[in-house]
Parts: sequence; structure tokens; C-alpha cells
Amino acid sequence: MSTADGEDFETTAAAVIPRADFATSTPGAVDVPVRASRAGPRGNVDADAITIVPAGLAGQLVSVRNPDPITGGRRIEERVVQQSDWDDAVEQLDAMLEIELAAKLNDPETTPLGLTLFFESAQTGSPEIVPSQETVVGTAAESFDLTMNSTATVTAVNEGLVDELAGERVRSTLQDDQVIVGDEVQPSRSPGLVERESIVYDVAASAQVFNDPNLPALVALVRGKSIAEAESILAPYGMVDIAMWPEFVDRLPDQTARISLVVVTPSARP
Repeated sequence: MSTADGEDFETTAAAVIPRADFATSTPGAVDVPVRASRAGPRGNVDADAITIVPAGLAGQLVSVRNPDPITGGRRIEERVVQQSDWDDAVEQLDAMLEIELAAKLNDPETTPLGLTLFFESAQTGSPEIVPSQETVVGTAAESFDLTMNSTATVTAVNEGLVDELAGERVRSTLQDDQVIVGDEVQPSRSPGLVERESIVYDVAASAQVFNDPNLPALVALVRGKSIAEAESILAPYGMVDIAMWPEFVDRLPDQTARISLVVVTPSARP
């Protein structure tokens, strides 16, 4: 059965139409419950709106009418969380996670005292999302809440240790008779460069070095020599100052025990 504008209805119970009494011109009539074939408010029609029956019934002089309005049809809209909603939310949280990480890295209190932080080395682990996707997508809800947590790692370097290592490398190259003036090594390094999980530096280090002379050997060389000859022998080792006693003596003693040789350790230039 249907209305003139094509809204279809169907009976919800079986019914038998009584035979008409043609002697008294009394049609057979039966009441039967109906419902709209399509859910929604379009099935709400006024009384006497349902008037059309299938052609097979119409040919048997069967007619239909609804004495009362048909009501109760309604449309209920319900928001359901879609996969795209979940994906958008996760994308936003992921961006916020990066912002929060940058804020933490720029906070001076994040970096321990004496360390240099390398922002490029920062990495976030696999984020933990609560609640899970399976419990959210497909559920009816106007909105939903997600929490994303992640543990981040970043590399920080005590660059003073890099300088110390440079000094140790220089000292390891000294010969047995070599000494660094003032024990001072001057390192210079490039800014650290992040390479995978390492921080790489180009480091150069320099130091003033002198050869610590062999005193007994030098004394043996200058014994019995004139002052001029002794000064010539000692000159390659630095400034020479020879003091004789008594002063009129012009030649060093031949006995090494009577010669006192003192080497003044050089100092670094101011």
C-alpha cells in the first residue's frame, strides 16, 4: 500500500478480508496494523493518505484507507567516531608532542650543568595512546579524549672531557726526555656535529715542549773547558749563565764533582 506521493506501507499481521454482501451492498472490511516500509519521519502521514493498493488487489475491488494519522516515525542522528577522526586526533597530538619536546629542550633546567645539549639528536620513542583505537573508533560519541605519552632521548656532551682527551693524546706522543712547558696544552675544536648516535668533533691541540737535558752528560761535556767553550756547548739548550769561583779562573774544573749545573725549567709565555 502507498500514498499518492509514493510512500510505501506494509501490514505487520496477516488479515483476511470478509466477503462482501452484495444483497445489502455491504463491503467486507478488516482492520490490520501497518508500518512504513522505510524508517524515518516520511512515514508520518495524515489520515486517509494511504489510498493506493497493488494492481492485483485493485482489480478485485479491494481498497484501503487509514482512518487515523500514521505517527511515530522519526530520524535519530548519532555521531560515530570514524577512523579519520582518530587519525586527525593522533596527528594533532603528535604535533603537540614535538612542541612540548622543543619547549623542554629549550628549558635551561633540562640540561645538567656543564653539558652541551644537541637538539638535532633528540628522538621520541613509540608513543603510547590511551584509550586504544579499538575502543574508540566506531563508538557513538560527540567527542572523545586521547592522551599521548612518549619518552624522548637527547645527547648532551661534557666538552671539557673532549679537551682533556686532546691533552692526553698530545702527552702520549712525548718522548721520554720531553716535557710540556707549564704542563699546558691548548686545545681547539669545531662545534660538535651529530652523526647518528654520536657527536663528532674536529680537534687540534698544541703545546710548547722542551727536551729535559741529561745533566751528568752535559757536565761531562763541559768539564775542563773554557768559559767560551762551555757556553758554546750549552747554548743549544737555551740561555747560558756561567758563574766561576774564584772569579779569575777562566776554565771549568776538570773534576765533575766541582761543577754544579742547574737547569731552569722554562715557563709558558704570558
